[in-house]
Amino acid sequence: MQRITREAIRRMASSETVYYRGMRYYAAHAVSDVTWNENAGQYRSVVHGGNQYVVTIQVSGEGEWLYTCNCPSHVKQKGACKHVVATMLFIADYQQRENVRENLDKKDKTAYQIIEYFQKREFRRLSPTYYHLGLKITIPALLKKQNAKAYLSLYAGAEKMYKVTNTKKFIADYYEERDIRLGKQFYFIPGECTFDETSAHVMSYLTEIYEIQETLGKTYYSNLFSRQEMVLSQNMLVKLLHLAKGLDCQLNLFGKEMGTAQIVEGRPELSLDMQMDGEELTLVQKGEEALHALSQDGSILYYKHDIYLPGKDYICNLLPFYSSLFQSKERQIEFRGENKKRFIEKVLPVIKKSMQVQVPEELRESYIVEALQPELYLDVSQMRKKYYVSARLEFSYGRYRVNPLREEFPEGDIILVRDKEEEERLLSILYGLNFQVQGDTFLLKNENDIFELMTDRITELTDHFKVFYSKEYKSHGIRKMGTMSANIRLDTDINMLEIDLGYAQIPREELEAFFRSVQLKRRYFRLKDGSFIDLTGEDSQLHSLRWMLENDQEFHGNTMTFHKSTAMFLERMLPRGSRLQRQESYEMLLQDLKHPEQMQWEIPETVTASLRPYQVVGFQWLKTLAHYGMGGILADDMGLGKTLQAIVYICSFPGQKTLIVCPTSLAYNWQDEFQKFAPSIRTCIVQGTPEEREALISGQDGEYDVWITTYPLIRKDTESYQKQKYDHVFLDEAQFIKNPSSLGAKAVKSIPADHRFALTGTPIENALSELWSIFDFIMPGFFMKYSRFADAYEKPILKEHDQNKMKELRTRIQPFVLRRMKKEVLKELPDKIETKRMAEMTAKQKKIYLSYLSRIQEEMKGVEGLEAAGGRMQVLAALTRLRQICCHPGTFIENYHGGSGKLDLLMEQLPGILDGGHSVIIFSQFTSMLNIIAGELEEQGIDYHYLAGATKPELRKEYVKSFNQGKVKVFLISLKAGGTGLNLTGADTVIHFDPWWNPAVEEQATDRAYRIGQKKKVQVIKLIMKDSIEEKIDALQTRKKLLSENVIEAGEVFVNQLSMEELAELFQAE
Repeated sequence: MQRITREAIRRMASSETVYYRGMRYYAAHAVSDVTWNENAGQYRSVVHGGNQYVVTIQVSGEGEWLYTCNCPSHVKQKGACKHVVATMLFIADYQQRENVRENLDKKDKTAYQIIEYFQKREFRRLSPTYYHLGLKITIPALLKKQNAKAYLSLYAGAEKMYKVTNTKKFIADYYEERDIRLGKQFYFIPGECTFDETSAHVMSYLTEIYEIQETLGKTYYSNLFSRQEMVLSQNMLVKLLHLAKGLDCQLNLFGKEMGTAQIVEGRPELSLDMQMDGEELTLVQKGEEALHALSQDGSILYYKHDIYLPGKDYICNLLPFYSSLFQSKERQIEFRGENKKRFIEKVLPVIKKSMQVQVPEELRESYIVEALQPELYLDVSQMRKKYYVSARLEFSYGRYRVNPLREEFPEGDIILVRDKEEEERLLSILYGLNFQVQGDTFLLKNENDIFELMTDRITELTDHFKVFYSKEYKSHGIRKMGTMSANIRLDTDINMLEIDLGYAQIPREELEAFFRSVQLKRRYFRLKDGSFIDLTGEDSQLHSLRWMLENDQEFHGNTMTFHKSTAMFLERMLPRGSRLQRQESYEMLLQDLKHPEQMQWEIPETVTASLRPYQVVGFQWLKTLAHYGMGGILADDMGLGKTLQAIVYICSFPGQKTLIVCPTSLAYNWQDEFQKFAPSIRTCIVQGTPEEREALISGQDGEYDVWITTYPLIRKDTESYQKQKYDHVFLDEAQFIKNPSSLGAKAVKSIPADHRFALTGTPIENALSELWSIFDFIMPGFFMKYSRFADAYEKPILKEHDQNKMKELRTRIQPFVLRRMKKEVLKELPDKIETKRMAEMTAKQKKIYLSYLSRIQEEMKGVEGLEAAGGRMQVLAALTRLRQICCHPGTFIENYHGGSGKLDLLMEQLPGILDGGHSVIIFSQFTSMLNIIAGELEEQGIDYHYLAGATKPELRKEYVKSFNQGKVKVFLISLKAGGTGLNLTGADTVIHFDPWWNPAVEEQATDRAYRIGQKKKVQVIKLIMKDSIEEKIDALQTRKKLLSENVIEAGEVFVNQLSMEELAELFQAE
């Protein structure tokens, strides 16, 4: 039979409305008894609606769908009726299911069933059937809190309302999401039908009651449900009525049917008439309708055929009158003599808020009955050289005014009807703001209270009073600081910057006290004239001043003192629009720091090297900083000649003493570079026994210009170095002091020196504390203490991703960090091509990997939080083990013979690389892996060099020379031992056998080959084990590169230390 689609059915429907109605019929399972006649080629079905209708459907010879239905609409409409649409939808779904059964495999069938499930949910929700509730409430007697009982019956329907004959079952079926059928026109199917919003709220509340009844009823409660009704307490009834406002509600009150009532949240509009007869005043209810309280406390009222739910204030005002006025036959109350007077003064102002009271004209002549208008007059009072805020309060009743702090009354026989309740409320607002009574005014004396009133709390007055302000009050209010003026100079006597500050709105003699208030982070500063400067804002003036006060060495009066290193940042911190005077010495300092390349320091003749232009700039930069007594970080990309630039700088100070601290592997390299580029400089490497080192340091063994030592040795010789005074100290690979609490960092920072510089390609590897530690060496005090630095920069940048703080930090360090990238300055440097190659584990390797991974995942479940003692170390150890398995299980398993997919990939590709005439460096973190690779190379007869931490410096130099000359084509290097300080431009292929956490470390290792002197394209290959933790490490590297912000302006990326969440994520199954 020809297939049919939902879109085709939609087009055949007589209208869009009919199509949606047909959808509801089909979704409600109204189509039944569907048969197929093969001979006639015809479907026949019965569709259940208001009646049962028979539908036939067939396809003509021309492929046209023909249909009939015996409903009245089929004859009237042009197109398919809702019964035909429902049947066609049934056929379409049947055809689709048959197609799935015949043509889809098991997996595709599962996918199809999931999609169908969600499609049907959407299908049912397109146009739900809406039903409504009706209530019948029976209150047999006045509701009293303790034993009050009301009874609820329900009606439900759409056009026709049906009585719910079993209330409990109706609510239970709705709660359990079962179908509910009350009659032909009420068939509630969950998901396809719904109640209107108000009815739904009522049903939700009733199901809450049902749930409590079912859970606790048998033990704690009697049954709330009879067959047609449910019992409600007074509180339950009140809540139900609030939810049901807008629904029709039939009422039976005290045994009498009252018809249908509307539910109103609020008070009934009651009208009272006041009548005067001589000295007698009569209060009369207007209208014939009776007011009925349905509850003893008056929370439910019945008036003019409606139910009212009034507020508490209304109930309090109504209760005294209910029995005597609204329930009595006379419907009136009389007041005579003193009672009349007291009623008018005390009661009338209160009940006028709740009821409409008609005051007679003769009463208006002698009694002033007007609305209260409170007026407040704010002024400033001075007492004993102190300024207070005074407030004069007047209650205005028409043309009459009353000061509540005076005993004043209108003259003559006039009686003023005052709203004492409202007056008391208004007075309590003033007392709440801490105003005190002084004579006939209110005074606010406390400074904090005055400041809060003028800033945050003034609306507490303006919201309730008509407020007037005197000129004195306005002039003594909140002021701005005014425009900043500053005179900036470089004081050569003390070698510091000095600034004389001023603000237009602050007298000069009060500036020191003002600065102290800002420094102490107070909320305001009060001038001697009583006005305030608000210090809670975040405008540029305050931001600049706070920074200056945090960073100045000391201030006296209006003068602040700063270290010269703050000059450029200070210039940027000064707010726009300030009136600035810059003395010539200060402007020269700014110019030299901004443009060191314009300086004219001469290249020493003792230097034999030919410098590139960017290296000349580097030398000028170092000299300029030294000239002004500052230090710096030369952070050029690896391979750009940081060592040479330092040597040129050292040569420019003939006869001065220089100390160089470097990694052990680089000590001889420094000495070689001096011999090569500055042979006249006398150098010595501090080594040997403690006695021999002491002799070298103290100069007993000869005269030297440069002393070269290592990080491990300087910790041992700290006391000897502290006795010396050096003109210059250079730290090479300064990331070695990234931990400020390490012995090495403390040792180098304790050595006396005039000028300090750091050389590093990675000033920040993991955290901003590393940058702080290096600056703490080159310019102690440049940043505040580390705890303050962490609060000011590290936490906002790393945890809150504060871009403004990132920009501020970059601006502060910019003059003192010089970083150039190869791609910027070495246009002749060949390309670097990076590729990743995926390896697959051998069967045995994979079995071991999955076994270890499963065991580690299980162990981690038992850890009481990864932050527990030892938790982090446990995780890192597990990661290391998995990485070793990815490399080769033989790195830690003895007599393993199952092979390694990664090693196989390396040994497959290496011969081809070597046959192409290439020289290769292979890096790995694991020396055990390098040993395995070395064994494979020996088996295949491939010569190689192997450099690890234990390799002696002399042998290291020999290996580097041999490799660069092309005598050996393969160099195996431990990542930590040879990742820095080597020049291996003889290589044009770099293979990273295993990925490292920090991409900067990998790049540093790569740059052993990709540096000045490299003439060939460099191919960098990263070997990654597929479906392993290595893939996640690689993804983590990529993610951190993308998410991290640049701190060092030329592009040095910092990678924050791995969080416990990131570590745990590495173990999660895909």
